[in-house]
Amino acid sequence: MAQWIDWLANNWELIVVPLLVFLAIYVIGLWLRIILFRILGTGRNWNRWRGNKVASDALRRPFTDWFIILGAYVAVQISVLTDDWKTLASRILGTLFVLSVAWILANFVERLIRLYAPPSPNLSQKRQMAIAINIIRITIIVIAVLIILSIWGAPVNPILLIIAVIIFVGGLALRDAIPSYLFGLQLSSSRQIKVGDFIKLESGESGLVRSITWQNTQITSLQGEVMLIPNNKLARVTVVNYGRPLKKAADPFHFYTRLHLRELTGLKASNLTELVAVLKQVPEPVVYYHVPCAPFS
Repeated sequence: MAQWIDWLANNWELIVVPLLVFLAIYVIGLWLRIILFRILGTGRNWNRWRGNKVASDALRRPFTDWFIILGAYVAVQISVLTDDWKTLASRILGTLFVLSVAWILANFVERLIRLYAPPSPNLSQKRQMAIAINIIRITIIVIAVLIILSIWGAPVNPILLIIAVIIFVGGLALRDAIPSYLFGLQLSSSRQIKVGDFIKLESGESGLVRSITWQNTQITSLQGEVMLIPNNKLARVTVVNYGRPLKKAADPFHFYTRLHLRELTGLKASNLTELVAVLKQVPEPVVYYHVPCAPFS
């Protein structure tokens, strides 16, 4: 015990300096986080983005954690540890950083997808959303695992080859579905076409938008025909959006009867001379009532 005390008394700076460096980097991280979110809070484009709260919540806590990992890494590198211990510590810290980024990214993407999903998704839309979330999660996990294996020096070339083959085969199988999903996500986020809008495609189809999924857009024509337009087709052709026009009646409106409220004036005429004299006295509505009006042509 006395030897440890003597060693600390003679080499205290070997411990204090790395500790001070670690605390300095941590404080800098706190300071940068305050400045970053203050700038984002005053940015117009940032506040207009629907996902700003999701992104802020996702970055607020891990931003500080990443500076803790960075501070620990720098402190280890300037410490008196041997090269083997420094390498081990660096790999552990690198693994923690990759896992943190992967976890935050997976949660952020999932919340973003749910944010841009339709307000009341049906069963088909829920399945499509779940498939998209799982695909993104698996992709993030695979990338994180490959990075971690690379950090620890494991061979990753065979794994990369297998993943490339899987991606190539999956891309061929989903070459039509992937563009529809991507454009469906763009439609939901940009809201250039909304449910209730009347649109017309350059290919001739037109109708009222009834629903927008990540795969297709359902429209109803003026004749009542229901059409499913793939989202990738909407991305390739020119679409005219008339917004929400006034509804057009299917049948013309007809007056089938009319009601007159008559009021007697008590004036009478027995010849043309008396009629001329009465016409000069009565109000104009009396004349209008007794004169037949031909229909407008």
